[in-house]
Amino acid sequence: MSKPDATAGALRGKIECYEAIRGLAALAVVVGHLILGFAPALYFRNGARWLDIPAWLQVLARFPGKFLWNGELPVEIFFVLSGFVLSLGFYRSGSSAGVCSAAIRRFPRLLIPAGASIFLALILMQSGLMFVQQTVRHLDEIQGLTPAPGATTDASNNWLRGFYNFSPSPFDAVREGFGGAFFATARYNLVLWTMPIELAGSFLIYAFVGIFGQARNRWLLYGLGTGLLIALGHIHLTDFIAGMALCDWWTINQRAWRVQLSLLPALAILAIGIFVIPWKPISAFLVVATVALSTRLQELLSARWLSWLGRVSFAIYLIHMPIFCSLGCGLFLLLCREWGWSYGAGAFTASVTSLAATLVLAELFCRWVDRPAIVISRWIDVALFRAETPVTFTKPDTSAPVAKAA
Repeated sequence: MSKPDATAGALRGKIECYEAIRGLAALAVVVGHLILGFAPALYFRNGARWLDIPAWLQVLARFPGKFLWNGELPVEIFFVLSGFVLSLGFYRSGSSAGVCSAAIRRFPRLLIPAGASIFLALILMQSGLMFVQQTVRHLDEIQGLTPAPGATTDASNNWLRGFYNFSPSPFDAVREGFGGAFFATARYNLVLWTMPIELAGSFLIYAFVGIFGQARNRWLLYGLGTGLLIALGHIHLTDFIAGMALCDWWTINQRAWRVQLSLLPALAILAIGIFVIPWKPISAFLVVATVALSTRLQELLSARWLSWLGRVSFAIYLIHMPIFCSLGCGLFLLLCREWGWSYGAGAFTASVTSLAATLVLAELFCRWVDRPAIVISRWIDVALFRAETPVTFTKPDTSAPVAKAA
């Protein structure tokens, strides 16, 4: 996206700062899934293997681990950030001229990377490189567990058992990859359960800013919309409204009030949001709001490695489970079943390797899939939906004499 002037450059810096939060959230999701897959007792802090975990690791799992690798908060942060970032350009400019274009680009922007992750999983499955089901059986064996479909995830390996437990079908993968994942469960990449919510939330943002974005008392509409979504059971969509309302307030604050938080109060609010408040949508709102109000936190989040992590965050989220279920599980089987490594050493090594591979491949995915998706979505908008020449309508000059027919 071209940023030709200083104001736009500052906006880019702000967006990169918030994307760094998204990167950290994506990293937390990956770590949480690795723990949930290889050591559900550590994730849930109970179960058959909990008492076998070293005392120091039990302490770490209780605090701060259970807060840092729980996937619920990162997902809520994703949604709040989407509401904030998608409405930021509108509230800074005060114009809804670009809303239609943004709405047109949104679906292909999400569809292409999501579809690529599905086809990646299909290729791995058809190549015989998905080792997740063999890993689950080996975990059951070394843990002394009998597979039970009704067992809770904290007393079984049923969470990991739910991945790639079917025969691959190119037809089904194509159906999911070309849009089915946005309207039903994506079996080839189960983390895509967030995509229907992301798409619906995006269009909710565009519809709101296009219709009500300049309304004088739009704060009432934020409240009414939130209440209606809660009543209808669409809790995740309230995150988008919260992010949009926060962006609205933040842009006004930047122009008029200029309220700022110093580092220590900002860290205190972050700690309350992450470790104290039990309702994750509120926690996510506090995390994003605190960063928005703290210049010092924004500076810390502008570190180069965090900017990179934010840039590849979508790719990390999309590809981490196919990599975990192939490379991670395959390495675990090699180390523990074939080479006789201990369960803990094998799981740790496989997890670190899977995480490292995810980060490396996320960069490649970003270059070859994510960035082209942005270009293609813009091309679709320009080529198919924008008029080639402006159409103008002028009022006829009724004062001029009309020539009579001869």
